[in-house]
Amino acid sequence: MSILFEPVGVGSVSPVTGTGTTQKIFQSSLTAGGAYTLNALGSNRLNGKKFGVRMSGNAIGPTASTTLQLQLLCLVPGQSVVIVAQSTARTLATNVYEPWTLEAEFIADGYYALLANGQWSSTLTGSQLLTGQFKDTIGASTPAIDAPAILTNSVSTGLNMNAEPPLQFTAAVLFGTSNAVNIANLLEFVGFGD
Repeated sequence: MSILFEPVGVGSVSPVTGTGTTQKIFQSSLTAGGAYTLNALGSNRLNGKKFGVRMSGNAIGPTASTTLQLQLLCLVPGQSVVIVAQSTARTLATNVYEPWTLEAEFIADGYYALLANGQWSSTLTGSQLLTGQFKDTIGASTPAIDAPAILTNSVSTGLNMNAEPPLQFTAAVLFGTSNAVNIANLLEFVGFGD
């Protein structure tokens, strides 16, 4: 496995805090209000090939009932943002930084949907498709590991693997309890391939 693409720019990623229970997107230190973004390789370099995105970090919550949910967002330029992978909400240990990771594997086909969710399909749709699977782990003291699952949502509108970039990925979390002391850090965010 090798690193194929990394976040745009060279700035660090800012931690997110847990006031409110809405989606918290990790932000770049380089751009005020700008999401920390991975640009997938274009010029058909990923078309028809398996590739992946891994996000990992840690989080802390001050109460025994604080939950954490991970989200991987995808944007096809000119289209709406889609949540392609979303973990189950898991309870964090109280006042302890807990590690987390989410890894998604994709197949992008700018011509036909020939490979879907890791199995060959004889159905030719004649449309573009980004599909695949993901897995996640939250916690160290009592790790919760979810089995690989089909993507939360596929992308099938406007996908052009020849564009630069054809896809952009962003990492987000949701805390189940609103508390200013909730903190999540994104420590790794990379695109990889064979």
